[in-house]
Amino acid sequence: MIKVTFDSECANQAENIKCIIKKSHLTNIEQNLEFNINKDNILFLNHENSPPSRVEVTEIKNTKDGSLMYRVFPKKNAKILDCTGGFGTDAIGLSKLGYQVTMIEENPLIITMLKNFFDRNKDIKITLKYGNSLDYMRLKPDAFDFIFIDTMFKKVKNKSKSRKEIEILQNICRERISRFNLIKEALERSCRRIVVKESSNSLLKYDFDYSIKTKLVRYNILRGRI
Repeated sequence: MIKVTFDSECANQAENIKCIIKKSHLTNIEQNLEFNINKDNILFLNHENSPPSRVEVTEIKNTKDGSLMYRVFPKKNAKILDCTGGFGTDAIGLSKLGYQVTMIEENPLIITMLKNFFDRNKDIKITLKYGNSLDYMRLKPDAFDFIFIDTMFKKVKNKSKSRKEIEILQNICRERISRFNLIKEALERSCRRIVVKESSNSLLKYDFDYSIKTKLVRYNILRGRI
């Protein structure tokens, strides 16, 4: 169940959200979730946890791993398509490092959170698209230097912010587009490389050219057609 709570001045927006939930698969959510709309922010509270875990779209304050991202995406001011937007963590971090990022997300509640965040943070320049990544790649076949796909949608055991985000995503998102279909479609595009982000212990099997690794994350690189 998703309970919508709101400040009085946000009543109209809350009613729109309730209609979206009623008309979608979100009515079938079994977990005890709260979607809170207030004058300062929009966020999720997961009442399955004690105390309830809080998930919101936030700006990345620490960009110390910029050198890593410059290795993963080795072109200044490159155009990046983030096919698996989620709560925008990767896209926001890449934007702060100077990349031109377009992110795609297909869940209406997450899109609402992202739009609210970008409206409040005009300095973050990201192009946000609501819809299906496969359709968008077919519509814009040669528009990007890099295509980014995040496969980290499985349960993780630590207490990190990313774990809380993944729990919410697992609860509210239908079976997402197959990562393999995304990779296959991306390989048809004229881009420099496809970057597939995985947990370091991922067992996903597909061909890639090489990896750039950290302790927790692996970026698998597939060379593009240019």
